[in-house]
Amino acid sequence: SKIVPCYQVSWGGYAHNGYLQIAAETGIIGLLAFLSILLMFFWTVFKNFTLKENSFVFFVIFGGSAGLLAFWFHSLVDTTFFSVQLGVLMWMMMGLVMTACRLNGANNPLTKQSSSI
Repeated sequence: SKIVPCYQVSWGGYAHNGYLQIAAETGIIGLLAFLSILLMFFWTVFKNFTLKENSFVFFVIFGGSAGLLAFWFHSLVDTTFFSVQLGVLMWMMMGLVMTACRLNGANNPLTKQSSSI
């Protein structure tokens, strides 16, 4: 947006692709860093699909990750990452799903049954 006016182009908006816009503003390293966060997120979610300690927590993980996947696919045709409200919603949903993954884990003391009763 700042460089385009130097080349006498009348349009100076966004690329209408969130990933291309990230690459244009932060470079390949910034795009790869952002994509690595997304890949690690889905790797953690995928590992938690096999654990079904608590059905409510499982469906929070499933629904939250499905909504985030739709949001990220929509970002291929729009710049939803650059909307303050939608960006905050994305990071909050990622935090909620990661918290649910921690609650769903096999090492979680809240889901273990006590044998001393």
